[in-house]
Parts: sequence; structure tokens; C-alpha cells
Amino acid sequence: MNTGDKNKAAAVSFFVRSVRTVRKVRKVRIGRKVTKVKNRVPGITVLALLLAFTHTNTAIADSGEAQRTWQSTQMLDSAGDTFTLEELSGKLVLVNFMFTSCRDICPIQTATLKQVMKTLGPEELAHLVFLSISIDPARDTPEVLAEYKRSHEIDNSAWVFSTGTETSIETLKTAFDTSSDSIEALNHRPRYHLLDRQGRLLLSYDSKLGDVNRISRDLKNAIAHL
Repeated sequence: MNTGDKNKAAAVSFFVRSVRTVRKVRKVRIGRKVTKVKNRVPGITVLALLLAFTHTNTAIADSGEAQRTWQSTQMLDSAGDTFTLEELSGKLVLVNFMFTSCRDICPIQTATLKQVMKTLGPEELAHLVFLSISIDPARDTPEVLAEYKRSHEIDNSAWVFSTGTETSIETLKTAFDTSSDSIEALNHRPRYHLLDRQGRLLLSYDSKLGDVNRISRDLKNAIAHL
């Protein structure tokens, strides 16, 4: 069985287990009230599993090595402080890749995420971190990222812009499978990645156009089932 077939088989098995869990939960609801189902699937709710089956790139989701890589890779935020994704454990993290001099998809993604943030209340944002990772560390220093945030009127502490070394950024691009086939050096796939509170991938999908409703719905559903 080749890798593609293995991924398909794993996805089917993944979906069947999720459906079985949903059925079990429905039976419980008949006998007594159940408000959360996360104890039946530790760390991931049934809804998140079903969302993941719908949207996730299984090549990423099936790779524990990729998760360990993005969790431990060091970055710099716009204040110049170092951090890793592992330090954001306990929150849902929505990741995208960008660079400040981009005139193509990046401004669309930034505008989209600004609109998404407006659809979320303070209690919802308390469970979230938006993480925009620059793929141009040579030019996008912490100071440049801070100015980018100011120029786009982004002042919410829940939205972190980060950079790193050339090596760390390439490591993250590979781990998230976001490298583009373009011959241009500064290019990336227009993707959003939603990580759960343990840093595991829940959703990964292309979003070339600003789809505020879809992203907002995914986030609200994930938060509601924490």
C-alpha cells in the first residue's frame, strides 16, 4: 500500500471512529444531559474530529513529527521576545504565513483575519491566538512587524506577528506543508491552520479569497466544544 492509500485508509478509519463516538454521545443524551463530549475523545471533541476529517490535509495531520517540529521551533514576536508554539498550549491557535512587503494574498489574509476577529467576543478571543508568521525574516524584523501591526490598526494582544531565523522559518514552512511550487523565493500557499490546545492540527485549508464566515464559524464551533 502506497503513502496515498495509507492516508486515505487512515482518514476513513478516523471518520468511522468519530461517527461511532457521535452515536454513543447521542445515546447518552437520551438518558441524561451531556454538555461536553471531550472526555470520550481526550483533547479533541467529536465536532473537531468531524471538522478535521472535512478540511484537514491528512499528510500533515498524520505526522507526529511535524507537530513536534512546529511546537518546538523558536520564533520572535513583534516585541522582540522569543517564544515557541508549545508556550501557547492551552489556547486554540490559528496560523497563517505572510510577509509585510507582499502585495498578493497576504493583505487579503490580514484583512480577512481582522474581520474574523470582529465577529468574536472577548470571551471567545480569550481562548484564541492568531499567529501570523513572516516568511521574510531578513526584512521582517520585530520592528517592521510592529509597524505593520500599527499601520493595519491591529492592537489586539490575541494576534501575534512573528519572525525567526531563515532556518527556523523554513522548518515551520515544511512542517505546515505551506511551501509553494512557485519559483519565486518569497511565496507560500494561502492556507490557514487551526491547532487545538495541545498543538495538534484540527483544520488546514486553502483560502485564496477572504472567507470570513467560514473561518469565524470554524472558530466558534471549536471554542463552543472546548
